[in-house]
Amino acid sequence: MTAATVLRTSEPTAPGTARLVFLVLAWLPLLVRTYWPEPVLAVVLAVEAGQLVVMRDLGAGLVGGLAVAAYQPVPVATMLAVYTVASRRRQRDGWVTGAVSAVVLLVAALLFQGISLVGTDVVMTELVLIAAAVGVGVRTRQDARARRAREAREQSRQAVLEERLRIARELHDTLAHDLALVDAQAGVADYLLDLDPPAARRALRDITQHTSTAIDDLRATLVLLRQDLDETDRPADAADPDPRAAGDPTRDRTLPPVPGLDRLDGLLDRFRDAGTPVSLDTVGEPAALGHHSDLAAYRIIQEALTNATKHAPGAPVSLTLRWAPRHLGVEIHNPPAAQPAGTRSVGTGHGLIGLRERARAAHGTFDAGPTHDGGYRVAAELPIRANHTAGGSAVPGPDAAGPQTTGPQTTGPQTEEPQP
Repeated sequence: MTAATVLRTSEPTAPGTARLVFLVLAWLPLLVRTYWPEPVLAVVLAVEAGQLVVMRDLGAGLVGGLAVAAYQPVPVATMLAVYTVASRRRQRDGWVTGAVSAVVLLVAALLFQGISLVGTDVVMTELVLIAAAVGVGVRTRQDARARRAREAREQSRQAVLEERLRIARELHDTLAHDLALVDAQAGVADYLLDLDPPAARRALRDITQHTSTAIDDLRATLVLLRQDLDETDRPADAADPDPRAAGDPTRDRTLPPVPGLDRLDGLLDRFRDAGTPVSLDTVGEPAALGHHSDLAAYRIIQEALTNATKHAPGAPVSLTLRWAPRHLGVEIHNPPAAQPAGTRSVGTGHGLIGLRERARAAHGTFDAGPTHDGGYRVAAELPIRANHTAGGSAVPGPDAAGPQTTGPQTTGPQTEEPQP
C-alpha cells in the first residue's frame, strides 16, 4: 500500500505525513480481518472515508489519466475488507456489504473532493464492487464444494445403510426359519423323550440337521455378501481373481452362493419334518428365473412358511406356484391356528418389509394380509427371464411336493403385520 502511494504519479513521490498516518490506520486492522471481518471493515471504511473528508487536495497536481490514482491507496484497504466479508458470509450479505461501502466512499468523495475527480470517484466505486463480486464468487465456489462434499457423505452413508440392511435381511432370511424349526423340534423331542425315545432321538437328529443347514446357509450368505453379481454368476470352477481367497471358507465355491427354487424341495421337507403340513401346487410350465427373481421367490416362500410355523403352529400351509409366460406367481396361505390367539407370538413386521423390498428389487410385486377366514395370505409376482425355458431345472413340480392339500383352498401364511 505504501508503494501504491509513492507511485501514484508518473514519478515516485514521497507521501506526506497525513497520508502516511491514514495509510497506517487503514492497514493495521487488516491484520485481524479473518477473525473479525465486519468490525475490521467498519474501521477501515471509516478511516478511508475520513481521508477523503480531511485531505481535500488529493487531486492537486494530477492531470489527465493520472487523476485516476488521486485517492491511492484509497480504496485498496476497503477492497480487501469487503472481499473478506463477502467470501465468509452469505452471498446476499457480500453484495450488501460491497454496495454500502462503495456508496459511503462515493458520497464522501463527491462532497469533499473536487468536481474534476468525478471519474476517479466512479472508478473507486467500481473497484469496491469488483472486490465484493470476487468475494461472492469465492464464497459461491466454496458453497458448491461443501454441498458436493455433503452429498458425497450422504451417498456414502446411504450406501452403508443399504448394505447393512442387505446384510440384516440376508441373515434374517438365512437363520430365522432354521431356528424356528429347531425350536419346534426341540419341543417335540422334549415331549417324546419319555413317551417315545426313538422318536425323540429322530427329532434331535433333525435339530442337528437344521443347525448344520443354518451354518451352511450362513457361510453361503457371507459368500453372497462378499461378491458382486458378476462374481456370483461366474462358474464355480473359474479362477478367483482375489489371491487372498485361498483357504478362506467364506469363499468356498462349492457352497451354493444363492439359494433358489432348485432348493425348494429340501426347504419344504424341513418344515414337514418340524410338524408343519405343507402342500405344493404348480400351475403352468416352469421357466428359468433371473438371478434376483429366483432368490426373491425362495426367500418369500421361506419367510412365509417360517411365519406360518411361528404364528399358526400345526395349521396346514398351501403353496402355489403359477407359471405364466412373463411372470411367476407365488402364493402361500394358511388357515387360523388351532390354539388361542393370546398364546401366539406377535411379530414386528420387519420380515414383510424385507420381502416387499426383495420383490421390488426384482421388479415384481408383493402383497400380504389376513384373509376372510381368519388366516393369512402372502402373494408375489416376479418376472421371468425372457426366451428361456426351465429344461432340466430343479424347480419342483406338483409330484415332488408329497401329499396335496384337500378341502377348501385359501391363500398366505400367518405373517407379522407390518407396523406403520
